[in-house]
Amino acid sequence: MRQKEATYNPDLIQQIGRLSNQNELLIQLVKDMSAKMDRMDDCITQLTERESLPDPIYTLKEALPRLKMSPNTFRKKEKAGLILCKRDGQKIFVRHSEIERYLACLDNERKGK
Repeated sequence: MRQKEATYNPDLIQQIGRLSNQNELLIQLVKDMSAKMDRMDDCITQLTERESLPDPIYTLKEALPRLKMSPNTFRKKEKAGLILCKRDGQKIFVRHSEIERYLACLDNERKGK
């Protein structure tokens, strides 16, 4: 039986090079995803800790369902001084105690009428 001679195959070398590059890209993607998952875990921990605070602070998006109002209504109530909030640039934050105070005022108004 005759043995085949090994021949140089430039296409095979290119394919191996491409696979190596793809492997490096996959490794980088896994590292990036792992870092993002770590950040998500940190965010979940912060949210859990925030809920256990005596007076949690909510973003506007979180506060609106609790207040049972739209963003436009919130802005009108804030402008009128009926709801107090804090701003950090364009972000709006509302304390849980402020939500409860506003809702208690609404209840008092309804009972008074």
